[in-house]
Amino acid sequence: MAKSASSQHIPAALAAIPQQPTAADQSIARPGERMVPALIGWPGRQTTALIACPEWCEIDHVDNWAHALEDVDHYGEDDGWSTDSVLQPGDAVIELYARLHSDPVADSPAMREAHVLIGDGSASGDCYLTPEMAERAADELIAFASTVRHLARVARQANAAAGRSRRRVQQVELRKLSGGAV
Repeated sequence: MAKSASSQHIPAALAAIPQQPTAADQSIARPGERMVPALIGWPGRQTTALIACPEWCEIDHVDNWAHALEDVDHYGEDDGWSTDSVLQPGDAVIELYARLHSDPVADSPAMREAHVLIGDGSASGDCYLTPEMAERAADELIAFASTVRHLARVARQANAAAGRSRRRVQQVELRKLSGGAV
């Protein structure tokens, strides 16, 4: 069977077509980001989209889906501290946590950039800090921790002194009860 005129020109025509970009070539991810799937929409009407996600983000954007693309936030791993109290042993009476955060479509440029989120686990809201603000807060927390340590030492010394006084009073009372000399 003879080749048609058009089939003879196909290889030459294909060679003349410029190489088409691949999906990897068209990535919107910047340095420090990766492309990840995100589930977007309402249950039963969701679709998967590829989004640029910071390398520090620990959120699975498929498991933690959003109603709209503009609702996607990025969160780093959280680290926290809590303490119980004399009146509530074993309960986290005060707690703080900190993590990285960014909201890519926020009106505020500071919220779009990576920043530090500090929260206390209550409904009072979170505190969003620029890197500079977070460093200042960390310095202030270190100073506060030093004050707490100092107060613990003073309390320990006061308790030790009071303990000696209590023991002395108890010894005197025992001698009185036993008829001994005071």
